Amino acid sequence: MRFVLGLLTVGALDFFCQSVAKVFGPATAKWIAIVTLCQFHFLFYASRTLPNTFALILGAFPFYLSSPLADGGPLCSVTIALGHWLLKKIEHVIVLLAIAAVIFRGEVVVLAGPLLLLSLINGEISLGRGIAMGVAAGVASLGTFIF
Repeated sequence: MRFVLGLLTVGALDFFCQSVAKVFGPATAKWIAIVTLCQFHFLFYASRTLPNTFALILGAFPFYLSSPLADGGPLCSVTIALGHWLLKKIEHVIVLLAIAAVIFRGEVVVLAGPLLLLSLINGEISLGRGIAMGVAAGVASLGTFIF
C-alpha cells in the first residue's frame, strides 16, 4: 500500500513539473523538482497513510486522460489540480479540489479560494459555472464517500 502511495505522489509531482515546464520552461521545472525533492517532509510523507497524503493522492483518471500531458502515469488530486491550473483548465481544478476537500481535507478550500478568485478575475470561468461545478463535484464526492 505504501509503495503505491509513494508512486502516486511521485507521478503527481512529475505531472506538475511537466505543467510548469510547458508554461515557464524546462529549467524552472527542473528547479522545482530539485527543491521539492530536497525537502524532508515531502519524501517522508509521500507514502504515509494519512489524510494529508490521501488529499494529495486521489484518482482523477478521467481528467488525467484528457490532459495533453497524459502518459499513463499515476495521479494526485491537489498537485494535479495545480498542474491543470497552470494549463488554464479551470473546470478540472474545481472538480479535483472539491473532491479533495469533501473526502479528505476541508482546508483544501483555503488553496482553492485564491486560485479560483484569480481565475474569476482573469475571466477564465464565470461565477455561476464555478459554483455549479464545485457543488456538483462536492455532492457527487459526498454521495460516493457515504455510500
